[in-house]
Amino acid sequence: MTKQVEIYIRESGDRTYLNFYIPESIKEHFIAAVESGSFSEEGVKVSLELTAQPKWFTGQDEKENAQLSNQMIHVRVPVDTVNFHFSD
Repeated sequence: MTKQVEIYIRESGDRTYLNFYIPESIKEHFIAAVESGSFSEEGVKVSLELTAQPKWFTGQDEKENAQLSNQMIHVRVPVDTVNFHFSD
């Protein structure tokens, strides 16, 4: 069975959450990857999933059209590598 890391952006009330769902069997490897700066593992699928809220749209026309129609678009993006960058 393929292992999968799922990253979700969810809105709940007045808060927006970035959630990581990581199989227990690769937890330590993922934590080490955060420290090393990159996670890419053969046999592990990674995806980012979110329902784009109209207020998040950056294009003015797209934002206005989405708000008028109360349109929300659900996307699931396959990710090849998760990179971590640290700076002051």
